[in-house]
Amino acid sequence: MHYPSDCGKPHDISNGKVTRGPWTFESTVNYTCNNGYHTVDVTTLKCNSSGLWNNNPPNCTGNCFTNNAC
Repeated sequence: MHYPSDCGKPHDISNGKVTRGPWTFESTVNYTCNNGYHTVDVTTLKCNSSGLWNNNPPNCTGNCFTNNAC
């Protein structure tokens, strides 16, 4: 079976960053939020056999202690 060789660069996110490639089949990327931000979303994405990332990138929101959002 032939799998796509690349899922392409994962999307950048506001208030965070993503690890650099490789972005090939079965590779994973990790997202981290900047200081003062957090997420409850999935932070690790995996390149699947369809040539797509298996989840959407996370959303980083302001820290509970600085904006009382929690």
